[in-house]
Amino acid sequence: MTDRAAEVKYRLVVDGRAGALRTAQLQPGVRSKLGDFWYTNARASGSGVVRVEILNHNRPANQAAYSWTCAPADPSATPVRVSELRPQAYYGDCAEAPYLGAHARLSAPAGTEITYRWVVDGAVLGQYTHTVPDSGVLALQSSNWSRPARTDGTVRIEVLTQNKPSAEAVYPVHCGG
Repeated sequence: MTDRAAEVKYRLVVDGRAGALRTAQLQPGVRSKLGDFWYTNARASGSGVVRVEILNHNRPANQAAYSWTCAPADPSATPVRVSELRPQAYYGDCAEAPYLGAHARLSAPAGTEITYRWVVDGAVLGQYTHTVPDSGVLALQSSNWSRPARTDGTVRIEVLTQNKPSAEAVYPVHCGG
């Protein structure tokens, strides 16, 4: 909290590595939160220390320990992951029903046979079976669909085999001249 309007410059330092410089505008008398994120590709449980450093205004700082726990893998399940779901947005005059589609990526061990389906606005668009190539990534494209309503909708990809992951996203429809 601050007693006057202030621009705060800050960064996170995670396990001794400084993150990107961030800026936030604070208003007087309003409890504010500063935040950021970081990624790790750790394959085992662990812990560390995260520190937030204000780089102006007398340079206050605070730090805390953090930890994560990796759940043991189920050896009977073939891990399949939805690593990406990217709906296409529609931009147009909407004189005719918007025409849409989506892309997804599934990650799994090479040779894994995956059955999946696309679900658009609650209706099944199609069900398919493919084998994951040597890269371990299965790139998918949905069939295209028309949307009579001129509003946003939802697209979902559901894996029907293995550990049954799924992902859902909003596909935006922008009508305008």
